Amino acid sequence: MKSFNVGDWVKGVSKEDEFFIGYIERIKDTMANIYIVQSDNPYLINRKVKIPSNKITFMEPSDLYFEGNILNLIDIALIEKNEDDFLKYTNQLHELRSIHNKLNNLEEINLTKGEGYHRI
Repeated sequence: MKSFNVGDWVKGVSKEDEFFIGYIERIKDTMANIYIVQSDNPYLINRKVKIPSNKITFMEPSDLYFEGNILNLIDIALIEKNEDDFLKYTNQLHELRSIHNKLNNLEEINLTKGEGYHRI
């Protein structure tokens, strides 16, 4: 099993059964300090929590490519004054929005031709 490192993006469920997404700020033995960026409990957002490392899992790369997640990464880069990450995530956001626009245009074309998507 791959070990966790500082900076890894993780997700998990707290002992109160609250889903969260965050990144590891510190890890020691079996405990991880995680900065929470998303949660179904608004109180946890932008807070640091300590949680056993067996209660967290790595984020899948595809999980990180939603617009909201990229916006969070941009915010973190700004807070940390990390210009390289800011530029990287801003470019990812532009690429993602470009793809969404292309897909929306294709969907409009298909709908005008009577070839829309069908629920199955």
